[in-house]
Amino acid sequence: MEKELKNLGLGENEIEVYLAILELGQANVLDMARKAQVPRATVYGILEKLISEGLISSIIKGKRRYYYAEDPAVISKNLAEKEKRVAKILPGLQLLYQSATSRPLIRYYEGKTGVINMLDDIFKTVVEGGTYDALLNHKDEFAILGKKFDEHVNLRKEKRIFIRLITEQSEITKKWKVREKADWREIRYIPRGQRFSVTYHIYGNKVSMFSLLGPVVGVIIENKEIADMERLQFEYMWRGLKK
Repeated sequence: MEKELKNLGLGENEIEVYLAILELGQANVLDMARKAQVPRATVYGILEKLISEGLISSIIKGKRRYYYAEDPAVISKNLAEKEKRVAKILPGLQLLYQSATSRPLIRYYEGKTGVINMLDDIFKTVVEGGTYDALLNHKDEFAILGKKFDEHVNLRKEKRIFIRLITEQSEITKKWKVREKADWREIRYIPRGQRFSVTYHIYGNKVSMFSLLGPVVGVIIENKEIADMERLQFEYMWRGLKK
């Protein structure tokens, strides 16, 4: 539960205080500080944020202020409202992003999440019914991504994006070969005994590559000239391999 609340933007102490209020039902600052094991002075600032988020409210009894949690369903409502606000300003932000001349042309990624974000970028760039090329280290990529690997393949098929794929021959890729047409791809194998240490994608004006041996790191380079050169090299390799 704590992990999910962190994903909603709450810090560790904020989560502890919020859960303490939920359990206590109604409490003053001292009770919450003891229950959450958070310094009393820190609790005051946390309560202000939780109130602004609509997660808790307060009431005065006698001379003391007590706090209580609102129905947790408000979290879902808050998210929906935030999504609406983001959707409203997103077109303007996209225009600023696309027009910025200082936007970085090289982006660096790390770890499994980084690889997933790099693969997601393909579907943000390649239109439905489009094509791209790849050199694939499929064994190591599948070992790291697991089900996410299949999810990306299925998304590509849903969008009918065709891929020309160069990879090593294995029991897995032999099965892929049989379903080439249905899976919107064409495969060619590198010579036996060889393998790629990286996975490499060429799409639009971008080239992405990530290493899966040792620390998982990758980069996306956005530059038309570089993408065209890499595409030309891929073409020579493609033509030199057997179908």
